[in-house]
Amino acid sequence: MATSKPRITVTLEPRTYDVVSRLARANGQSMSKVITDFLLVAEGQMQRAVVILEAAAGASDQARQGVRRTLERAESALVPALLQAIEQQQLELDELSHESGLDPAEIREHLADARLADSGRGRVAGANRAPSPPVPVTRGVGTPKRAKAKVQKGTRRA
Repeated sequence: MATSKPRITVTLEPRTYDVVSRLARANGQSMSKVITDFLLVAEGQMQRAVVILEAAAGASDQARQGVRRTLERAESALVPALLQAIEQQQLELDELSHESGLDPAEIREHLADARLADSGRGRVAGANRAPSPPVPVTRGVGTPKRAKAKVQKGTRRA
Protein backbone atom coordinates (compact mmCIF):
# COMPACT_ATOMS: atom_id res chain seq x y z
CA MET A 1 0.00 0.00 0.00
CA ALA A 2 1.50 3.32 -1.06
CA THR A 3 1.74 6.22 1.36
CA SER A 4 2.64 9.87 1.08
CA LYS A 5 4.22 9.86 4.54
CA PRO A 6 8.03 9.94 4.72
CA ARG A 7 9.74 6.73 5.76
CA ILE A 8 12.95 6.06 7.67
CA THR A 9 14.91 3.01 8.68
CA VAL A 10 15.70 2.64 12.37
CA THR A 11 18.31 0.33 13.83
CA LEU A 12 17.57 -0.74 17.39
CA GLU A 13 19.60 -2.34 20.12
CA PRO A 14 18.49 -5.97 20.67
CA ARG A 15 16.99 -5.14 24.08
CA THR A 16 14.97 -2.23 22.66
CA TYR A 17 13.82 -4.36 19.73
CA ASP A 18 12.59 -7.01 22.18
CA VAL A 19 10.60 -4.46 24.21
CA VAL A 20 9.00 -2.91 21.11
CA SER A 21 8.22 -6.37 19.73
CA ARG A 22 6.59 -7.53 22.97
CA LEU A 23 4.60 -4.29 23.27
CA ALA A 24 3.36 -4.64 19.69
CA ARG A 25 2.22 -8.24 20.32
CA ALA A 26 0.55 -7.29 23.61
CA ASN A 27 -1.41 -4.47 21.92
CA GLY A 28 -2.09 -6.33 18.68
CA GLN A 29 -0.25 -3.66 16.67
CA SER A 30 2.66 -3.57 14.30
CA MET A 31 6.06 -2.52 15.59
CA SER A 32 5.94 0.43 13.23
CA LYS A 33 2.65 1.60 14.82
CA VAL A 34 4.11 1.30 18.35
CA ILE A 35 7.14 3.43 17.41
CA THR A 36 4.97 5.96 15.52
CA ASP A 37 2.65 6.33 18.53
CA PHE A 38 5.63 6.76 20.84
CA LEU A 39 7.10 9.49 18.63
CA LEU A 40 3.73 11.28 18.46
CA VAL A 41 3.62 11.38 22.26
CA ALA A 42 7.20 12.70 22.43
CA GLU A 43 6.76 15.22 19.59
CA GLY A 44 6.07 18.22 21.85
CA GLN A 45 9.20 17.65 23.93
CA MET A 46 11.28 17.06 20.80
CA GLN A 47 9.95 20.31 19.29
CA ARG A 48 10.99 22.29 22.39
CA ALA A 49 14.44 20.67 22.33
CA VAL A 50 14.87 21.60 18.66
CA VAL A 51 13.98 25.25 19.35
CA ILE A 52 16.48 25.42 22.23
CA LEU A 53 19.26 23.69 20.27
CA GLU A 54 18.69 25.88 17.20
CA ALA A 55 18.78 29.02 19.37
CA ALA A 56 21.97 27.83 21.07
CA ALA A 57 23.60 27.06 17.69
CA GLY A 58 22.69 30.53 16.43
CA ALA A 59 23.95 32.31 19.54
CA SER A 60 27.23 34.13 19.28
CA ASP A 61 30.31 32.91 21.10
CA GLN A 62 30.08 36.00 23.27
CA ALA A 63 26.51 35.13 24.33
CA ARG A 64 27.50 31.53 25.09
CA GLN A 65 30.42 32.74 27.18
CA GLY A 66 28.06 35.06 29.06
CA VAL A 67 25.68 32.19 29.83
CA ARG A 68 28.62 30.03 30.93
CA ARG A 69 29.91 32.76 33.28
CA THR A 70 26.42 33.27 34.73
CA LEU A 71 26.05 29.55 35.38
CA GLU A 72 29.50 29.35 36.96
CA ARG A 73 28.67 32.29 39.29
CA ALA A 74 25.38 30.64 40.24
CA GLU A 75 27.16 27.37 40.96
CA SER A 76 29.84 29.07 43.06
CA ALA A 77 27.10 30.78 45.09
CA LEU A 78 25.02 27.61 45.54
CA VAL A 79 27.74 25.12 46.46
CA PRO A 80 28.72 26.79 49.77
CA ALA A 81 25.06 27.12 50.74
CA LEU A 82 24.46 23.44 49.96
CA LEU A 83 27.54 22.39 51.91
CA GLN A 84 26.38 24.48 54.88
CA ALA A 85 22.90 22.89 54.71
CA ILE A 86 24.44 19.41 54.67
CA GLU A 87 26.67 20.30 57.62
CA GLN A 88 23.68 21.68 59.55
CA GLN A 89 21.69 18.53 58.84
CA GLN A 90 24.58 16.40 60.10
CA LEU A 91 24.83 18.49 63.30
CA GLU A 92 21.09 18.08 63.93
CA LEU A 93 21.33 14.35 63.26
CA ASP A 94 24.25 14.04 65.70
CA GLU A 95 22.33 15.99 68.37
CA LEU A 96 19.22 13.87 67.84
CA SER A 97 21.37 10.74 68.04
CA HIS A 98 22.93 11.90 71.29
CA GLU A 99 19.55 12.80 72.85
CA SER A 100 17.75 9.64 71.76
CA GLY A 101 20.59 7.19 72.21
CA LEU A 102 19.94 5.86 68.71
CA ASP A 103 22.59 5.31 66.08
CA PRO A 104 22.51 7.98 63.29
CA ALA A 105 21.81 5.20 60.77
CA GLU A 106 18.72 4.16 62.78
CA ILE A 107 17.50 7.76 62.85
CA ARG A 108 17.93 8.06 59.06
CA GLU A 109 15.93 4.82 58.68
CA HIS A 110 13.14 6.14 60.90
CA LEU A 111 13.05 9.42 58.95
CA ALA A 112 12.92 7.54 55.65
CA ASP A 113 10.05 5.38 56.95
CA ALA A 114 8.18 8.52 58.06
CA ARG A 115 8.66 10.12 54.62
CA LEU A 116 7.33 6.98 52.93
CA ALA A 117 4.32 6.88 55.24
CA ASP A 118 3.57 10.55 54.55
CA SER A 119 4.08 10.15 50.80
CA GLY A 120 1.21 7.64 50.77
CA ARG A 121 -1.04 10.53 51.72
CA GLY A 122 0.30 12.64 48.87
CA ARG A 123 2.63 14.70 51.11
CA VAL A 124 6.32 14.70 51.90
CA ALA A 125 7.30 14.62 55.55
CA GLY A 126 8.46 17.97 56.80
CA ALA A 127 7.21 19.84 53.76
CA ASN A 128 6.15 23.41 54.38
CA ARG A 129 2.41 23.54 54.54
CA ALA A 130 -0.07 26.14 55.65
CA PRO A 131 -1.32 25.49 59.16
CA SER A 132 -4.82 24.11 59.33
CA PRO A 133 -7.42 26.53 60.68
CA PRO A 134 -8.53 26.08 64.29
CA VAL A 135 -11.63 24.01 64.93
CA PRO A 136 -14.41 26.25 66.26
CA VAL A 137 -15.96 25.41 69.64
CA THR A 138 -19.72 25.36 69.24
CA ARG A 139 -20.92 24.18 72.67
CA GLY A 140 -19.17 26.54 75.03
CA VAL A 141 -16.35 25.67 77.39
CA GLY A 142 -17.07 22.18 78.59
CA THR A 143 -20.70 22.93 79.37
CA PRO A 144 -22.82 19.90 78.48
CA LYS A 145 -25.95 20.37 76.41
CA ARG A 146 -29.17 20.10 78.35
CA ALA A 147 -31.26 17.16 77.31
CA LYS A 148 -34.63 18.01 75.80
CA ALA A 149 -37.62 16.60 77.60
CA LYS A 150 -39.17 13.75 75.66
CA VAL A 151 -42.80 14.25 74.81
CA GLN A 152 -44.94 11.17 74.40
CA LYS A 153 -47.33 10.98 71.50
CA GLY A 154 -50.83 11.96 72.28
CA THR A 155 -49.89 14.35 75.10
CA ARG A 156 -49.75 18.10 74.87
CA ARG A 157 -47.38 20.54 76.45
CA ALA A 158 -48.94 23.24 78.53
